[in-house]
Amino acid sequence: MSDPTRVSGPAGSWALRIGQLHVPSPIRNGSVKDVVLDCDYSLDAGEKPDDIVVKWYLNQESNPSPVYQWIVSKIPQALGVLSGRVDLLYPATDQPSTRHRALRILNPTIELSGEYRCEVSTLRGGEDSKAKKMIIYVPEDNLELTQSKTSVDGQFRLSCEADGVFPKPELTFIKKSEESGGAQILDGAEVRVTDRKDGLFDIEADIVVDEASLEVGSQYAFGCELKIPDADYSLVEWENYEARRPSTTSTPSPSPAPGEAAEVPEGEGGVPLESVHRAVDGKQRNDLHGGGGLAPSTGPELEPPLPCMENVTALKFRSYRLRHQYKVRCTLSGAAALSPGHLSAALALAAAWAWAWARRL
Repeated sequence: MSDPTRVSGPAGSWALRIGQLHVPSPIRNGSVKDVVLDCDYSLDAGEKPDDIVVKWYLNQESNPSPVYQWIVSKIPQALGVLSGRVDLLYPATDQPSTRHRALRILNPTIELSGEYRCEVSTLRGGEDSKAKKMIIYVPEDNLELTQSKTSVDGQFRLSCEADGVFPKPELTFIKKSEESGGAQILDGAEVRVTDRKDGLFDIEADIVVDEASLEVGSQYAFGCELKIPDADYSLVEWENYEARRPSTTSTPSPSPAPGEAAEVPEGEGGVPLESVHRAVDGKQRNDLHGGGGLAPSTGPELEPPLPCMENVTALKFRSYRLRHQYKVRCTLSGAAALSPGHLSAALALAAAWAWAWARRL
């Protein structure tokens, strides 16, 4: 049975075959100075012809365009988006018939991601081609998961967002029980992706969780998993949660003193325990399906804790000039919400802390 990837020309012509097409695995944007894509082809006969033509195409959004051409014994040419981005003197081998078969791309960036196809042919009629993807990815500037009450009793909302990602990412919500240790994908999330002018993507997602689906007294970790499928990249942010028995009686709570947070009654519904927030650099991958433990209890936060409304878990500030993110933890006030005056004071204090911290960096 003939090889479907091998195409021979008329009788007496050379038969070409591409053995391997070498394309680098996913590359983080800005992490390397150059990459090499190699089209390793061979001929059936022992003597090498001098009329071989090597062409490379880049396919982006189903639109293949020529980016390189080399005719044996002539000078290679870089075309289109690779014009000025290829080392035309790079020798793949010492053999005249294969010397410039490869692409050495200088300073690869995200706009050069896509499917690369190598096409080799001879003037006598034989040809062969193969294609592979090269992905240059950009990880998130930040991945943040927050938790808040909804207007419906017995429900809470998980919100997740990531900024500055490439290629197009995905967000998935996960529930993990301390008792079982198993992870469950949550369906029904609303996901929104924004295509930015700089070519990167912002993504956000929300999902409403029914407390009735949680076992009273159990501890859970809810996760938001960011995936860049083409880059084989993933990261999970966790938010711990304890399911509590709903209150059967309504007891007025004393108003907190100025600057203090009210206690959360034992009988109230589930409350968030803690959040895990990682810095932009030095992220660690999480054990999603093993171990059974919840997320660690550490994370960079500004002190002191602030009182806040019942449906607020954190006050978030960003400095786009410094490209840093600040998060101030506030203490839940239970059934007693803060007065407008206390809320204004909390917001002002949070803003002052974030501003002061930014000035230190």
